Amino acid sequence: MNHPLLKKQDFQMEKSPHQTVEISQKQKKPIDILKNDFHIKKQTTQSEEFIEPLSGFSLLQTQSLLFSVLNGSNSGISITDDKGVFIFVNEEFCRILGCSRSELLGKNFINCIPEAFQKQALADHQDFIKTGIEKPVFWQTTRKDGAHIDLSETVQLLVQPDGQRLKMSTITDLTEKNKAEETIFRERNLLRTLIDIIPDNIFVKDRDSRHLINNKANLELIGAKSEKDTIGKTIAEFVNAADAQKFLEDDRKVIESEIGLFNQEETILNKNGSLKTLLTTKIPLRDKSGWVIGLVGISRDISVIKKREQELKLMESVITNSTDSVIITESNLLDAPGPKIIYVNNAFTRLTGYGSEEVMGRNPRFLQGPNSDFSALGLLGVALRRKEPFEIETINYKKGGEEFWVNISVTPLKDEGGTLTHFLAIQRDITERKLSEAALIAKTKLLKGIAVVIETLMDFDDWEKAVSNCLKIMGETVDADRAYFIKNYRDPLTNRLMANQELEWTNGKVSIQIDNPHYKAIELEEHPLFLEAINHKKPFAYLTKDLDDPTKKILEEQDILSTLQVPIFIENDFYGYIGFDDCTKGRIWNADEISFLQSLTTNLAVAMERKDNLDTIKRNLQEKNTILESIGDAFFAVNKKGEVTYMNHTSRKLLKLEKEEILGANLWETYRDLKESAFYSNYHKAIKTMKPVHFDEYNPALDIWFGVSAFPSSSGLSVYFRDITEKRRKEEEIAIYNQRFEKLSKATNDAIWDWDIPSNALFWGEGFKILFGFDIINEKPTWEKWEKQLHEIDHQKVIGNLARVFGDPKEHYFENEYRLQKSDGSYAYVIDRGSIIRNSKGKPVRMIGAIQDITHRKEYEGSLQNLNTELLKSNKDLSISNQELEQFAYVASHDLQEPLRMITSFLTQIERKYGAILDEKGKKYIHFAVDGAQRMREIILELLEFSRVGRPDGAKEPIDTTLLIQEVLLYNRKLITGKKAKIVFSNLPEIYGFKNPLQLLFQNLITNAVKYQKEGQKPLITIEGKEMETHWEFSVQDNGIGINAEYFDKIFIIFQRLHQKDEYSGSGMGLAICKKIIENHNGKIWVSSVEGEGSSFHFTLGKQ
Repeated sequence: MNHPLLKKQDFQMEKSPHQTVEISQKQKKPIDILKNDFHIKKQTTQSEEFIEPLSGFSLLQTQSLLFSVLNGSNSGISITDDKGVFIFVNEEFCRILGCSRSELLGKNFINCIPEAFQKQALADHQDFIKTGIEKPVFWQTTRKDGAHIDLSETVQLLVQPDGQRLKMSTITDLTEKNKAEETIFRERNLLRTLIDIIPDNIFVKDRDSRHLINNKANLELIGAKSEKDTIGKTIAEFVNAADAQKFLEDDRKVIESEIGLFNQEETILNKNGSLKTLLTTKIPLRDKSGWVIGLVGISRDISVIKKREQELKLMESVITNSTDSVIITESNLLDAPGPKIIYVNNAFTRLTGYGSEEVMGRNPRFLQGPNSDFSALGLLGVALRRKEPFEIETINYKKGGEEFWVNISVTPLKDEGGTLTHFLAIQRDITERKLSEAALIAKTKLLKGIAVVIETLMDFDDWEKAVSNCLKIMGETVDADRAYFIKNYRDPLTNRLMANQELEWTNGKVSIQIDNPHYKAIELEEHPLFLEAINHKKPFAYLTKDLDDPTKKILEEQDILSTLQVPIFIENDFYGYIGFDDCTKGRIWNADEISFLQSLTTNLAVAMERKDNLDTIKRNLQEKNTILESIGDAFFAVNKKGEVTYMNHTSRKLLKLEKEEILGANLWETYRDLKESAFYSNYHKAIKTMKPVHFDEYNPALDIWFGVSAFPSSSGLSVYFRDITEKRRKEEEIAIYNQRFEKLSKATNDAIWDWDIPSNALFWGEGFKILFGFDIINEKPTWEKWEKQLHEIDHQKVIGNLARVFGDPKEHYFENEYRLQKSDGSYAYVIDRGSIIRNSKGKPVRMIGAIQDITHRKEYEGSLQNLNTELLKSNKDLSISNQELEQFAYVASHDLQEPLRMITSFLTQIERKYGAILDEKGKKYIHFAVDGAQRMREIILELLEFSRVGRPDGAKEPIDTTLLIQEVLLYNRKLITGKKAKIVFSNLPEIYGFKNPLQLLFQNLITNAVKYQKEGQKPLITIEGKEMETHWEFSVQDNGIGINAEYFDKIFIIFQRLHQKDEYSGSGMGLAICKKIIENHNGKIWVSSVEGEGSSFHFTLGKQ
C-alpha cells in the first residue's frame, strides 16, 4: 500500500501550537512509503526539485542517506496516520516490540498496547493529531515472546501540504533501566533504614558544611522536623550561634586538612533547652577521583555517661565535705584487731581531732572509752557479722579525751556479685540532742502543772472559781510573786479599749492590788508596746527598767521588776490576759516558762468559751416555754430516733405543714430527699459531737434559704431556723460589692483604704503593698499604725485637719497632702483623699478613700523650679547675645558692604579705562572678581535678613492669605512672566501672625518653585491651605526638578545648596529663613518630593 508523505505543495512540521518550522519548496521532494520498503520518486512534471541534494551527493543518494539515518537510529521510530495505522517503522522499533515490519505496517498501533489502555491511547492519539500538544507517555506492554517491557514515548506532529496530519513516535526501552533503578532504590532504602535505626547521630555534609543526609537521631538532636528541612542548610540554622561556630570550624578543619577528627567531646544546646554532650567523629568524604567533596560524621550522645561521671565526682565531694563523719573500713577481721580504716573525711577530723594520717590502718574501736555503751557496740558487732546494717548511739572520745555523743550508722558495702567488700560508717554528733533530752526532764514539772490546771478546769462549772485556783497553781509552778486575770471592755463614751483586774493571787510576800482603783480602768492605748505584742498574739515579757512611761510607771507603782503577760483570745477576739510579776529580782522569763503559761492560758480560754456557751444554752432552756411560741424564729425538736416531738407555729407556717401530720413523724422517713442535704449531715454531726451546729441551707422545694442552729442534748436536737432568703440576697450583693471593691483596689495604682469607725476595723488595699511595701497580709492594718507612719512635721496638720472635718457634720470630704513613711524607712509624698459617711445624727461611721503617691510630682516640681532659675539665666544670656547679633547686623549692613562697593567700583573703572589693552583672560578675571563681590554682598544681605527673622517688627495681626500671596506675585511679576509660570490658589484661610516675615516665607517658596525647573518647562505651582483646630496648614506644590530623599533635611540648613551656582542662582539661605519664620510662628516645615517629578513643601502655623 503506497502512502505519499510528501507532495509538491508546501507542508509544515509542528512541534507545538506555538512553534512551527517552515520548510521551503526547494527543500521538498515527493516520497512514497510502501509496505515493505522506503523509496523516493522524482517528479518530472515540475520545473523545481523538492529536496535539494546534500553537498557532494545526488538527490537519490541524499534520500537514501536520510532513510538509512531513520532506519539505523538507536531509538525506535514509527509514523502513523491520523487513524493510528503504521505507515513506517524502523528496525529498532520492530526489535523493541519483538515484531517484524510486515506484522506492523498497515496495522493500528493500539494492537501493541494492553487492552485495558487501548481506548485511552486511541483518544490521546486523536487528541494529539487534532491539537499537536505533545504529552510524554510511559507505558508497559508484552512482546510476542511473553516478555514484559517498559517504554517511554515522545511524539512529533507532521503536517503535509494537503493538510493530512501524521504522528511520528520515538520509543525507548526502559526495562533494564527501571530494573536497575529499582534495585538501587531497594538497596538505598535498606541502607537508609539501617542508618535511621542506628541510635547514634549520622550526618553527611558537602564542602560548604551544608547538610546532605541526616538520620532520624540527628534530626531529633538539632530539632528539625524532617530531613527535607535540612537539605542545603548548615547547622547554624538549627542551633545557637556559639555552638554552630564551633561545629562549622571543625568541619572546615576536616575538609581543608583532609584529616579526620576522632572521638572529640563537644556540647550542644538543643531547641528544647537541654544540654547534650556528644562524642563526635568526622572524616572526609571523597569522590571516585579521591577529591574531598564533603564529610561524613557520627556523634554519640554521652550525656548520661558524663552525668554519671559528674555524679560520682559530686558524691566524692559530698562525702569529703559532708558535715557528718564518714569512715570506710575493710570488711575482714571482725575479731581483734578488727577491720582497718582506709578512708575518713574532713568531718571526721573536725569531730574527733584526729588527722587522717593518724587513723589509717587502725580499727575504729580506739574512739571508745569508759562511758561507751558496750552493750550496744556488741549488738553492732553481731549485725556486722551477719552483713546487716545497724545503728547505735554511744559515747565516743575525741583526741583530747573529751566525751561526745555520737549516732553511728554502719552499712555493709557489696560488689555487683554480692560479695562484701567494705563497711561504711556514718557518725553524727548528737551531743546537743542529748542535752536537749536532758532539758526535757526539766519540763516535766511544767507539764505536771498543766495537768493539774486542766483537771481543775474540768472540775469546776464556774470558770471564775477555777481561774482563782489556776492562778495559784500557775504562780507557784513558775515561782512568781503575783498572778492575776485582767478582762477587757470598751468605754461606752469614748469606745476606747480598757482593762479591769478581776482576779488576783499572791505568794503573801507582795502587796495585793485587787482593790486598786487604777487597775479597774487601765487605758490600753497608753501602752503601745504591750498592744503591739498582743496584736501579734505574742506574750508581753519585759524588765521594768527597759520600758518607757506610762507602762514603766504603772509597774513601778507595784514594785514590779519583771512582768510576763499572756493574752487570752476567745473566737479570735482579745478577751483579756493573765499576768505574772516578779517583785524580787529582774527575771528573764525563759521559753519553756512562756510556753507553759501560754498553754494554760489557751486551756483557760477554752474553759471560758465553754462556760459562756453553756450559760447561753441554760438561759435558752429556761426561757423555752415562753420563747418557743413568741419568738419570730421557727423552732422544732426531734428525739434521737429522728421523730418530731415539737414544732412551733412559725415552723409550720414556713414549712406549710399541719401540726397533726408532722408531730410524731420521723423526719428522715417523711422527707427522704433531705438525706442528701446539709440538714441531715449537720444534724447528725451535732448529735455525734454533742456540739451545737450553725449553718445555712437552701430548700429547693420551698425556694427558701434557711439559717439553722441545732443544739444537741441527751434527748435529741432543738432546732431553730428562719427565712434568710432576703439576707442571703443582700449578702450576695455585698459580696459582689466587696469583690468589685477588692478588684478596684488591685486595679488602681492608688492605695485604697476603708475604715469602719465604730469597730475601728481598717482595710488596706493592694496599693499599700505596691506603693509603700506594707505587709497587708500578715500585719493587721490599724489607725494607730497609719498615724505612726506620718512624718513628724506633718503629723499635727494632718490629725488636726481630720479632727476638724470629723467635728463638722456638713463635711463629707477631706483631703490631706503629707509625707508617709514606707516600710524601708524612706518617706513618700502623698495626697490622701476620702469620703466621710455619717449616720442620721451626723456622726461619722465610715470613711473610704485613696492615697496617691506624688513623690515623682514633687521631685518634678523641684526640678522645674531649678529649670526656671536656669531659664532666667539663659534668657539673660540670650538677650546679651541678641544685642551682639544686632550690632553684627549693623556692621554687616554698613561697614562690610562699603569695601565691597569699592572693589566693584574700582574693578569696573579698570575694565572701562583699560578694556582696550586687556586680553580676554584679564577681562574674565575682572568679571570673576566683580561677580564674587556681588555674591558676597548678596550673602551679607541674606545673613542680615536671616538675623532679623527672629525679631519681627510690629505685632501679630489678622492676615488675608490670598491678598498676601497676590502681593508676592506682584513683586515677582518679572520672574513669573519670564518663566511663563502658572500659579493656582483659592479659598485660603485668614491667619494671625507677623505680616512681613510671612510675606517673605511665601515669596521664597514661590520663587524657588519657579526657579528650580527643567529647561523649557512651564512652572505649575499650586498653593493650598486649611484651618485645623490648633493651627493652619499650607502646601506649595510644583512640577519642578524634585529633590532626592536623602537631602530632605539638609535643604533647611543655612548655606546648603544642591546645585552649582551656574545651574540655579541663589545663596542657599532661602529655605533656612523659611524654617526660622515658621518656627517663630510655632509651626514646622517638611517636604515630600520625587526626583524629576516635582516637590511639595508643607508647613503649619500655630494659632497661639
